[in-house]
Amino acid sequence: MKRIAIASDDGENIAQHFGRCRMFVICEVDESVYRRCAVRANQFTGHSKGECGDSAPNHHHYHTAITEALKDCDAVISRGMGYRAMMDLQQAGIKPLFITRETNVLGAVEDYIAGRLSEGAGACSGHRD
Repeated sequence: MKRIAIASDDGENIAQHFGRCRMFVICEVDESVYRRCAVRANQFTGHSKGECGDSAPNHHHYHTAITEALKDCDAVISRGMGYRAMMDLQQAGIKPLFITRETNVLGAVEDYIAGRLSEGAGACSGHRD
Protein backbone atom coordinates (compact mmCIF):
# COMPACT_ATOMS: atom_id res chain seq x y z
CA MET A 1 0.00 0.00 0.00
CA LYS A 2 1.28 3.46 -0.93
CA ARG A 3 0.06 6.85 0.12
CA ILE A 4 0.03 9.80 -2.27
CA ALA A 5 -0.81 13.46 -1.67
CA ILE A 6 -2.51 15.49 -4.39
CA ALA A 7 -2.36 19.28 -4.15
CA SER A 8 -5.88 20.71 -4.45
CA ASP A 9 -7.85 23.86 -3.76
CA ASP A 10 -11.29 22.25 -3.59
CA GLY A 11 -10.73 18.53 -2.92
CA GLU A 12 -11.78 17.59 -6.46
CA ASN A 13 -9.36 19.31 -8.84
CA ILE A 14 -5.58 19.50 -8.90
CA ALA A 15 -4.19 22.86 -7.79
CA GLN A 16 -1.95 24.80 -10.15
CA HIS A 17 0.84 25.13 -7.58
CA PHE A 18 1.98 22.86 -4.76
CA GLY A 19 2.81 25.53 -2.17
CA ARG A 20 -0.29 27.62 -2.76
CA CYS A 21 -2.84 24.83 -2.57
CA ARG A 22 -5.53 24.96 0.12
CA MET A 23 -5.36 21.24 0.91
CA PHE A 24 -3.85 17.89 0.06
CA VAL A 25 -6.04 14.93 -0.81
CA ILE A 26 -4.24 11.93 0.69
CA CYS A 27 -5.08 8.67 -1.08
CA GLU A 28 -4.03 5.15 -0.22
CA VAL A 29 -3.46 3.04 -3.31
CA ASP A 30 -2.30 -0.44 -4.11
CA GLU A 31 -1.16 -1.74 -7.47
CA SER A 32 -4.49 -1.37 -9.21
CA VAL A 33 -6.96 0.71 -7.19
CA TYR A 34 -7.24 3.44 -4.59
CA ARG A 35 -8.62 2.35 -1.25
CA ARG A 36 -9.59 5.59 0.45
CA CYS A 37 -8.89 9.30 0.39
CA ALA A 38 -8.89 11.94 3.11
CA VAL A 39 -8.30 15.69 3.08
CA ARG A 40 -5.44 17.37 4.94
CA ALA A 41 -5.63 21.19 5.07
CA ASN A 42 -2.48 23.00 3.94
CA GLN A 43 -1.37 24.84 7.04
CA PHE A 44 2.27 24.10 6.36
CA THR A 45 3.58 26.38 3.62
CA GLY A 46 4.40 30.07 3.80
CA HIS A 47 2.15 30.62 0.78
CA SER A 48 -0.81 29.06 2.60
CA LYS A 49 -0.24 31.34 5.61
CA GLY A 50 0.12 34.50 3.53
CA GLU A 51 3.78 34.86 4.48
CA CYS A 52 5.08 35.08 0.93
CA GLY A 53 5.15 37.94 -1.51
CA ASP A 54 6.81 41.28 -2.00
CA SER A 55 5.21 42.74 1.12
CA ALA A 56 6.45 39.98 3.44
CA PRO A 57 9.56 41.04 5.34
CA ASN A 58 12.45 38.57 5.34
CA HIS A 59 10.74 36.43 2.71
CA HIS A 60 12.31 32.98 2.90
CA HIS A 61 11.13 29.55 1.88
CA TYR A 62 11.46 26.72 4.33
CA HIS A 63 9.98 23.38 3.40
CA THR A 64 10.60 21.54 6.65
CA ALA A 65 6.97 21.91 7.76
CA ILE A 66 5.51 20.58 4.52
CA THR A 67 7.95 17.68 4.22
CA GLU A 68 7.20 16.79 7.86
CA ALA A 69 3.43 17.04 7.25
CA LEU A 70 3.66 14.75 4.20
CA LYS A 71 6.32 12.36 5.53
CA ASP A 72 3.78 9.52 5.57
CA CYS A 73 3.35 9.90 1.79
CA ASP A 74 5.36 8.16 -0.91
CA ALA A 75 4.62 10.79 -3.57
CA VAL A 76 3.08 14.22 -4.12
CA ILE A 77 1.13 15.04 -7.28
CA SER A 78 0.83 18.63 -8.44
CA ARG A 79 0.75 20.66 -11.62
CA GLY A 80 3.90 22.52 -10.58
CA MET A 81 6.18 23.58 -7.75
CA GLY A 82 9.40 25.46 -7.22
CA TYR A 83 12.70 23.70 -7.77
CA ARG A 84 13.74 23.97 -4.11
CA ALA A 85 10.46 22.43 -2.93
CA MET A 86 10.97 19.59 -5.39
CA MET A 87 14.50 18.99 -4.11
CA ASP A 88 13.40 19.12 -0.45
CA LEU A 89 10.65 16.56 -1.09
CA GLN A 90 13.13 14.26 -2.82
CA GLN A 91 15.58 14.58 0.07
CA ALA A 92 12.76 13.61 2.44
CA GLY A 93 12.10 10.48 0.38
CA ILE A 94 8.89 11.81 -1.17
CA LYS A 95 8.64 11.56 -4.95
CA PRO A 96 7.35 14.76 -6.61
CA LEU A 97 5.21 13.80 -9.61
CA PHE A 98 3.71 16.14 -12.15
CA ILE A 99 0.63 15.91 -14.27
CA THR A 100 -0.30 17.85 -17.36
CA ARG A 101 -3.31 16.18 -18.96
CA GLU A 102 -5.54 15.53 -15.96
CA THR A 103 -7.30 18.13 -13.82
CA ASN A 104 -9.33 15.85 -11.52
CA VAL A 105 -7.87 14.39 -8.30
CA LEU A 106 -9.26 10.89 -8.89
CA GLY A 107 -8.03 11.01 -12.49
CA ALA A 108 -4.58 11.80 -11.12
CA VAL A 109 -4.81 8.78 -8.83
CA GLU A 110 -5.64 6.63 -11.86
CA ASP A 111 -2.66 8.13 -13.74
CA TYR A 112 -0.42 7.36 -10.75
CA ILE A 113 -1.56 3.73 -10.67
CA ALA A 114 -1.04 3.44 -14.46
CA GLY A 115 2.46 5.00 -14.25
CA ARG A 116 1.60 7.96 -16.49
CA LEU A 117 3.12 10.73 -14.32
CA SER A 118 6.52 12.36 -14.82
CA GLU A 119 9.02 12.97 -12.06
CA GLY A 120 10.92 16.24 -11.93
CA ALA A 121 9.44 17.72 -15.10
CA GLY A 122 7.11 20.18 -13.38
CA ALA A 123 9.51 22.45 -11.54
CA CYS A 124 8.48 26.02 -12.26
CA SER A 125 11.16 27.81 -14.23
CA GLY A 126 12.07 31.07 -12.62
CA HIS A 127 10.59 29.94 -9.30
CA ARG A 128 13.48 28.49 -7.36
CA ASP A 129 11.82 28.36 -3.95
